[in-house]
Amino acid sequence: MGLDIIELVMRTEETFGVNIEDGAAGQIQTVGDLYEAICKQLDLSPDSHPDQPFALVSAGKSGPHSIQTPDDDAWTKLVAIISDQLQIDPAEVRYDSRFREDLGADHGGRVDGWAGGPYMN
Repeated sequence: MGLDIIELVMRTEETFGVNIEDGAAGQIQTVGDLYEAICKQLDLSPDSHPDQPFALVSAGKSGPHSIQTPDDDAWTKLVAIISDQLQIDPAEVRYDSRFREDLGADHGGRVDGWAGGPYMN
């Protein structure tokens, strides 16, 4: 697991107030894996269609770990964390997105980028 993913898991743990065991964290490859790990820790049933379109509300002055979302559910918070941490468009974050291959974690960013410009390689 690379540094981007380690930082992402740590930020997720802090935001949700959970502790994902090192062994379980090492198995996380997709957004869905992380979402299910969070739901398990919070004793929630994972949504069957979590990656439906939504609108994010800026975290503003509340700090990087206090993310405000329209419906305050686990999926929406997770997408906000991932898009902020990896500096990607929230629309790119899908349940089956792989952190390295699809979202550019641990690779220095996406080559194609979003919203008007590429990310650095």
